[in-house]
Amino acid sequence: MKNFPVDDDLVALIWQKANPKPFENLTFSEALRRVLSTMTPPSAALNNVSRRVWTAQELLDELNDMPMSEEELEDVHRKVKEKRAKRASSPKPTAWLMTVPDLKDVHGLQSWNDVCDHLGITVAGDSGRRKVLHWVKTNRPKWPPVPDAG
Repeated sequence: MKNFPVDDDLVALIWQKANPKPFENLTFSEALRRVLSTMTPPSAALNNVSRRVWTAQELLDELNDMPMSEEELEDVHRKVKEKRAKRASSPKPTAWLMTVPDLKDVHGLQSWNDVCDHLGITVAGDSGRRKVLHWVKTNRPKWPPVPDAG
């Protein structure tokens, strides 16, 4: 067995970290093993880094540092365009409200949810425009049709 010179302050630190019970007879090797077994391995420390919350700037910097070929970049742009094309934005209710005699003089109707609130329609997480569309078909069929999304 090899002997290594160990400073007294290091022995005291290992002994303190090993936290032996009263009257526990630990050798320095056993105390060192106990301390080392409670330490976090470097791979576990790396896993904790991936769980941290990233700022937007850090994410952008990370993306900028990633090597990406022109083909991969074009593929990403194509997918973004396809996603945007699938999601047409809902038309604003203001033009439609001007064509509805019962609602054109009502102030404060800026969104489809405002229209739902005014008409007493429960939205419950659905699209306000779709709720108004179904409500108009059922309750006010003579009103102008609600504009379609897209």
